[in-house]
Amino acid sequence: DGVERALTSDMLVIADSERAIAIAGVMGGANSEVSQETGSILLESASFNPASIHYTSHSLGLVSEASMRFERVICPELTLPAIKRATQLILQMAGGQAAQGLLDVYPGKQEQKPILLRADRVKRLLGVEFSPDQIASTLTLLGFDLKPAPSASELLVTAPYWRSDVHLEADLIEEVARIVGYDKIPITMLGRPLPRQNPEPVIGLKKKVRQALAGYGFQEVITYSLTGREVMEKVFQRSPLEPEPIHLANAMTAEQEYLRTNLRGNLLVALEAN
Repeated sequence: DGVERALTSDMLVIADSERAIAIAGVMGGANSEVSQETGSILLESASFNPASIHYTSHSLGLVSEASMRFERVICPELTLPAIKRATQLILQMAGGQAAQGLLDVYPGKQEQKPILLRADRVKRLLGVEFSPDQIASTLTLLGFDLKPAPSASELLVTAPYWRSDVHLEADLIEEVARIVGYDKIPITMLGRPLPRQNPEPVIGLKKKVRQALAGYGFQEVITYSLTGREVMEKVFQRSPLEPEPIHLANAMTAEQEYLRTNLRGNLLVALEAN
C-alpha cells in the first residue's frame, strides 16, 4: 500500500534468501508485486495461525482482505485446490506456461476424527424420529463420510475438510434438520416437565439492591472493563506496593489496553461523553 512499516521479530513474514517479501497472511511487499514487466511468478498457497495474523495485522494497523480471511480460520486442506485454481486463472487470463509439480510442506497433519451420531439423540434434540438411512442419505449429500458404528442405530461421521465448523454430534443433527427442513419438524407439546430453576441467591439480592437504589433516584451506569493509561493516571494514583495493571496483548486501541483497576475513570469518561 506504499507505506513503510517497522516489523518485529514476532511477526511472521514470507522471505527469500535475502529479505522479507511479504507480511504473511496480510499483504505482499512492494519489492515483489506484479507489474507490466513481470515475467515469472512463484505461487505460494499457505495456511497461517489465526492468532498470529490477528496480532500482526492489528499491531501494524494494516487490515486487508487476506488478514480478515485468515483470522477466521482457513482449512489447511484448501491450500492445494486454491493454488491449482490460481494457476488456472493466470493461464486463462494472462497466458504463459505453468511449471510442473508442487512442493508440499505439511508438518503435523491432523486427520479428521469421526463423530458418533446416534439416532435416538437426533430424535431427542429435534423431537422427530429419523431412520439411520434417512440420516445417512442427508449427510452423504453434504459430503460427509459415513461408516457403520457398533450399533445399527449409530453412525461414525467424518466431516469434509471444508466444514471446519462441524465438531460435535449436535452440529451433525443441525445439518440434518437444515436439509430436511425445519418446517418438516412437527409442533408437539413437551414430553416432560421443565426442570425447576434454582437461581443463585446473590442474583436475587443484586436485583433487589438495584431496584432499591433506582427508587432513591440513583442511575446505573455500565461501562467497559477496559481503559487506557491516560485515564488511569489522571484519576488514580497507584501505590508503589500495588501491582501494575494488566495489559492486553492484543489491544485494539490505546483507550482500551488495560483492565481497569477502579470504576471512577470510565464513569468520568462516560459523564464527559454524555
